[in-house]
Amino acid sequence: MYYFIDESGNWQEIQEETNKLVIAGMVCKDKKSFDELDEDIKFFKIRHKLENVHAADIKDRLVLDELYMIIEKHIKKDSFQVLAYVINPKKFYSTTQIESDEVYIDTSANLIKELAFGDEDIKVEYDMKFHYAYPQNVLQNLKITKEWNQYSQMARNFEITKKALKLNQDRIKKLILKNRYRIPNYEYFISKIDDTENKNFITKYLWTEFRLKVEKASIIRERFKERINSLLKQDYLDFGIDVKYKLDIIYSQKQEQSAGVEVIDVINNLIWRNRKIDLLNYIEIKDL
Repeated sequence: MYYFIDESGNWQEIQEETNKLVIAGMVCKDKKSFDELDEDIKFFKIRHKLENVHAADIKDRLVLDELYMIIEKHIKKDSFQVLAYVINPKKFYSTTQIESDEVYIDTSANLIKELAFGDEDIKVEYDMKFHYAYPQNVLQNLKITKEWNQYSQMARNFEITKKALKLNQDRIKKLILKNRYRIPNYEYFISKIDDTENKNFITKYLWTEFRLKVEKASIIRERFKERINSLLKQDYLDFGIDVKYKLDIIYSQKQEQSAGVEVIDVINNLIWRNRKIDLLNYIEIKDL
């Protein structure tokens, strides 16, 4: 079966989230049903000249309502199942950033375990976001040097354009200001960013951010897969059943996502915004 997972809410800074945290998953039980959904979403994007479907980016309410009707048409079928976990962030306000990722891994793994129990061929597509490259961690790692041969070589040959420099100056400045209470001497870093003649700081920040993402990704993803396997095996042991299964997880970027991830993104957004529409009647929502 096919599984599509996404989340909403500020998982990066749980203590800043004043609404809720949501992780939802959709199961499609056969390829024919998925192909029908995929075709409807493709035609919807063609009609409205959209490259991707993300509820937060669609401002026209009539267009949004049309999208909700398309999704409802499919998920009300027996071949689809949608499960969402909703978490009150106050439960985790006291956690550290590292613990936030652990909460994220554990919650996601439990969701997949619950959806996939009994399936022998588990194919997961996930727009998963781990948050090890948050600004305070990047700044702490700026002076840490490691033998990253491919990264060092790329960095030496890298020349940032004026447009990219300006975009990243603005982006990084906003990130640091947003996290200023967790960054000692944040004013010093803001002054480095504001120095338009000094491209070195921005370049170094970008490469450190990139290195952290690549360095951690494989480790975190492997831990995530191990956690799902551990939960499934324990459940099978508890029920005294023997299931031989295969678990594949694909992590997709925005431009590569299938209609399944686009749909679960829209559903997450609906639950996070607490919209009251008929579509939600076909979704199982659990408050954790």
